[in-house]
Amino acid sequence: MNALWPWVALVLTTFAVFAHVRSLPTVPKWGWSRLAPGMAAAVLAVVAGLGPAMPWREPLVALFVGLAASLLLFDLPAGDSLAGRVASIGVAAVLLAVFFRETVTTPGVIFGFLAGVGGGAAVAALVSGSWSSSDTATALSIGAFASLLGAAGPGDKAAATGAVLLFGGLVAGLVGWALGLFVRSWPSWAPGLFAAAAFTGAGVFLGQRYFFMGDIAVLVAVGALAALVTGVVLGGEGPAPRAWAFGLSAVVWLGVATVAFSFRQGYGMAVCGLSGAIVALLLGQRGVLAAMAPIVALAAMRALRETLPDATRAFDIGQHYALIGLILGPTVLLTGLAWARDTAHRRDWLPTALVGAVAAATAVIGVMFLGDKGSIGLVVGFALAPALAGMVGLSAPGAAAAGTGLACASLASLTALGGSGEIGRDMKVTLLVGSAVVAALLLGTAWALSRRDERSPA
Repeated sequence: MNALWPWVALVLTTFAVFAHVRSLPTVPKWGWSRLAPGMAAAVLAVVAGLGPAMPWREPLVALFVGLAASLLLFDLPAGDSLAGRVASIGVAAVLLAVFFRETVTTPGVIFGFLAGVGGGAAVAALVSGSWSSSDTATALSIGAFASLLGAAGPGDKAAATGAVLLFGGLVAGLVGWALGLFVRSWPSWAPGLFAAAAFTGAGVFLGQRYFFMGDIAVLVAVGALAALVTGVVLGGEGPAPRAWAFGLSAVVWLGVATVAFSFRQGYGMAVCGLSGAIVALLLGQRGVLAAMAPIVALAAMRALRETLPDATRAFDIGQHYALIGLILGPTVLLTGLAWARDTAHRRDWLPTALVGAVAAATAVIGVMFLGDKGSIGLVVGFALAPALAGMVGLSAPGAAAAGTGLACASLASLTALGGSGEIGRDMKVTLLVGSAVVAALLLGTAWALSRRDERSPA
């Protein structure tokens, strides 16, 4: 059964993709402009793999592979449907079932892959406006945290938690979609609600009969209920929920994280978050994926703590560099989202690409500057930023995936450095000055290009 069900998941996911495409009025064709970024990432993956054997080579290859996969394979044609959201859940299930099994002892590769998937999702959202890559990236990241923490905590079958719950979401989603086709009298939201209820029931059953952990069943139910409640809070405000709705939802998820931690610590938070993410996708409430950033941030921190215990020992949130990272992470991501929003109407994508490159470099270089314990603040800050973005009106396709992607980029950098990003004072000054100069040049170029594009005739 363990060897068979990933293939079953692949078949069901392929079916969901075709169902989504058939539901669209027209299927847009992919031109070279849409394929080029993914193909370039695939070439970079090959080049990095042929490079010298360095500690960061495997995470770097995984990053480019994730970037290429997110741009070429996960980016479904734009259009919202239950089948499309189910397909995103299915892709995440297949990847965790196949990929995670072989790399459970190499977290640097996992974090690198997740960073690439998150970055690709942000690019895809800007280029095509599609949510599918972001859906896949967010579900995949939380599922990977659940599997990592399950392997480090309860062990045994808990290492497959992410894939098993995502597979349950895939099956429940397809059942709800099929019933929606046959029961014409149902309102449009009923199939998703039925699928969410079916997944919750299946999750409770799996917790008791597959994992043999009754508290896991409770955590699945709590996460599903939190997603339903926060979905109602956010969904009642239309396409752009008000700041208070995001703030209230983030507080709810913070409370859920506290409850989940009392059950199974980091593993419990990841299970709760994954259950909530699956239910949010089945219901079509993507705003919940950004609002649940607090529990994702805490799960990411616990994943780092379990992966590199020496690097996080005696961590003090009052530490100077930790506070810098905690402030820097949200600031960088919010600035990038604001830039993307303000330049979305312009034809030239290069300025936004330069801003994105600076944000990605911050996730990597920041680890070397802040050190191991200070990097925890950076990881938490990046992962928390999507909720803050919603509070200031910057929630957009790819926001949640960009936050988790940048957090995983920092995690991958720290693991590639062996859990110690500490460098000397003189080197820190040199690194800070050099990075500031390069960032200024890139951002200045982006500003100049955007000004030229503003002045050019339509």
